[in-house]
Amino acid sequence: MCELLGMSFNRLVGCRFSFERFAKRGVDNPHGWGIALYPEGSRAVQVLKEPLKAGTSKLAEFVGKYTHFNSDIFLSHIRHATSEISYANTHPFVRELNGREYAFAHNGTLFNYQEGLPLGRWKPIGSTDSEFAFCYLLSKMEDIYPIRNDESFISLENIMKEINQYGNFNCLFTDGEYLFCYRDKNGYRGLCYTERKPPYHNDNAKLVDADVEINFKETKEPGERGVVVATAPLTDETWQDIVPGTLIVFLGGKQVFPVNEEDEEDLEEKILLALHRIRTSPSRVCVFVIASTVGMKLDEAHKVLQPLIDEGLIKQDSRDQDGPFDPHSTYYTVRAKREEIDQLLHEDTAKVRAPKTDLNFSEAGNSDKIQACVNCLIYYKKGTTFCRKCLCGIMDLDKQIADIIFCLNEKGYKTRFSCAGHGGDSVPYISFNTDIEKM
Repeated sequence: MCELLGMSFNRLVGCRFSFERFAKRGVDNPHGWGIALYPEGSRAVQVLKEPLKAGTSKLAEFVGKYTHFNSDIFLSHIRHATSEISYANTHPFVRELNGREYAFAHNGTLFNYQEGLPLGRWKPIGSTDSEFAFCYLLSKMEDIYPIRNDESFISLENIMKEINQYGNFNCLFTDGEYLFCYRDKNGYRGLCYTERKPPYHNDNAKLVDADVEINFKETKEPGERGVVVATAPLTDETWQDIVPGTLIVFLGGKQVFPVNEEDEEDLEEKILLALHRIRTSPSRVCVFVIASTVGMKLDEAHKVLQPLIDEGLIKQDSRDQDGPFDPHSTYYTVRAKREEIDQLLHEDTAKVRAPKTDLNFSEAGNSDKIQACVNCLIYYKKGTTFCRKCLCGIMDLDKQIADIIFCLNEKGYKTRFSCAGHGGDSVPYISFNTDIEKM
């Protein structure tokens, strides 16, 4: 049956690597192939397609080897026909909506859909259920345009589910900026994606069943990231299945819907902590230390470093011999940005820190909690896991034990750790920075 391929990147890239393996699948899908791209970042689409087997097409062979097709969005389709084999019925289909050219491709078969999916001003040129569904989709999208936020993405997902009631419906479509990917509610055929972003641990991703390899470290720039979406995995990289009956939206190689808000908030906090660590250090800070500071594995350190690099806030030392995310590579803040960084960190600290005057310890009960760093005794509001001053982890303390710790610190007994002070069978304790005599 038909196969889909989509790509979204944050920079202009070539399509040769993924399309070469994809075209080989035309052996089982002999009735047409097509590819849509937005050359050189244009929002005007270019479509190349033929009602021929991709493996025998001279044009497909040319596309697979041509190195000057550069776009940040690609969409491709290999067809197994359930209706007339013709150019008009070959995917991708293209239509204009509100000054944007949309490209659309579908995998599956719909039944008895004409009455249930009334068309608006868009009409199909060919005879496929796919183009009919695309025309219906556009008429509904016009009611929720522009499609740029979670509310509109949810509405769009509901439209896809409506179409899905009439049969099998996997589809990819794009406006040249966003890549929309919907997987059939029953999991028909499949739809999955893989992310490509630094560090490229799988330096030589090999095409499945094909003698083609490309070294990503040689072909990818440090800031380049993207996703490749396909009916089935194209390479020996790690691929993640899209949940049946759901829409995923990518923008610039990054998933923007749905987004786990808790994960996003946690990552944003860790990015700020990494920036704080680099800014307050008297010398360069290595990736190993940065990862340890924010509590991330070494192979995930790029998640906090890359955004800071992209914003121009930090820079790798030119004397480093290794790549940008090697454990021994070092970073410092950009001098021209330090005033901006200090303001950013000041605002962040003010947002999460709680004044002691707001805590009212003397009236606290056992169930009252406060977040505190027992290393320097700064109290925090909800929404942080690290002390913004010393970067130590903070604890959720009973306010009564927090009051005791504060008193000890005032008397010169500097605390380091403590129990949380919560009720239970555990033995309460407080440890100190230096040995002291029992009071």
